[in-house]
Amino acid sequence: MKKGSVFMSMRLIISVSLLVFGVLAGYLAIHYVDARNELTANLTHVADSTANRLAKQLAAPLWSINEQQVNASINSEMSQNELSAIEVIDPLDKRVLFQKVRESGRSSFSLSERDAVVVSKEITTDAGEHIGTAVVHISLPFLKARLMSEMSRRAIELGILGLILVLAYIFILQIFLIQPLKRAAEAVRSTSADELTDLIQSNQSGELGDLLYAMDDLQKRLRMAHNHNGR
Repeated sequence: MKKGSVFMSMRLIISVSLLVFGVLAGYLAIHYVDARNELTANLTHVADSTANRLAKQLAAPLWSINEQQVNASINSEMSQNELSAIEVIDPLDKRVLFQKVRESGRSSFSLSERDAVVVSKEITTDAGEHIGTAVVHISLPFLKARLMSEMSRRAIELGILGLILVLAYIFILQIFLIQPLKRAAEAVRSTSADELTDLIQSNQSGELGDLLYAMDDLQKRLRMAHNHNGR
């Protein structure tokens, strides 16, 4: 195969590769937005359920509950990996009565505006007395880590899919276009009518068949002109 044919094949392969991976990258971007919204909704549901359970467990007046019982309830809820912190806040002066913050690798999570999800639920006794507020935090670092884990897995899957599609394209290009054209070019160079006829019969339809018919007609015309001039 000549250098020009190699360059043409490389350009086709690069163009298709860019197209395939461009489409997959666009799909990945759309999936990122959907995955973030879905994850935020799921985490909000987890935080809301936790806050509701705590509010029911702590519904008795806080001063009549053993501190160990409160801490045990909070520690039990903190077994959920999604939660970064739980607080019980005094309804009057907003003091933190109880707090459990999950330790990250280096330091504790910062309870600030960086929290991805914060859900609060009033703790109300059967008599309707507001005795506190249960606040559940899910941190932004946790949200990012969970989201990146999901996106990394999806990116690997799409990368493998893109590679398979490109390899399939290369295989189809090689079998159905490059090899027939290469054989046709060799047949024309060798001026073998039988070889070209066999190629035409094996590619009767489509643009390649039309091209081979045209090449066969050109070869016949050139042979006739050569014979005419030779007389």
